[in-house]
Amino acid sequence: MPKNRLWLRSLSEKKGLLKLQGTAMDNETIALFMTNLEKAEHITTVDLKNAKLKHLKKYKLNVVDFDLDCKTYSFKKKKPKGKRGRKR
Repeated sequence: MPKNRLWLRSLSEKKGLLKLQGTAMDNETIALFMTNLEKAEHITTVDLKNAKLKHLKKYKLNVVDFDLDCKTYSFKKKKPKGKRGRKR
């Protein structure tokens, strides 16, 4: 990852679902970050949930805020809750 082009603000994991929030200099940097995550042996999928352009007036700079969801090798789908049959 190019230095000084992407910053993570938040990282959380629950039941194999890794959620990342951050800011990048541009969409290409986010794409490169996602590609690198996909190559990690413990991550099975990487999904971009949101990307929003933001202008920082103080610095006269445009950046992109983003949200990613990554499934890790320990991710398990929720089992559907069904009606349990009665035993006779």
